[in-house]
Amino acid sequence: GGLADKIGLWAMCMIGPFICAGGVVGLTFITEKSGYVGIAAALAVVGIGAGIFNSPNTSGFMASVKPNERGAAASLSVMLMNFCQMICIAIIFKVMLGSVPEEALVILFVYGGGGLDPSTVK
Repeated sequence: GGLADKIGLWAMCMIGPFICAGGVVGLTFITEKSGYVGIAAALAVVGIGAGIFNSPNTSGFMASVKPNERGAAASLSVMLMNFCQMICIAIIFKVMLGSVPEEALVILFVYGGGGLDPSTVK
């Protein structure tokens, strides 16, 4: 709230996505040897950017809605955010799992992944 009063809502709405993008760029450098601290730091940067964006963005559009319609506007906003998150998760799974062999997916999702010899899966 205080930062938004100093620099303005729309400046924060512009800064937040750039911070998120910086965190996502950090996530692209993750390898199998990456430690938990590096992964957590990149995810924290994404979360900070999202927080810097979401609060003033919500405040900005809620201020433009009549007071007696704010409940409907808030519920519509949350519904759209949840819907978009579900769509993004579906797309990410398709993209990421598209290169994984089917046998490995069966071992992971059907058998839980642990201790099963892949050669026994038909």
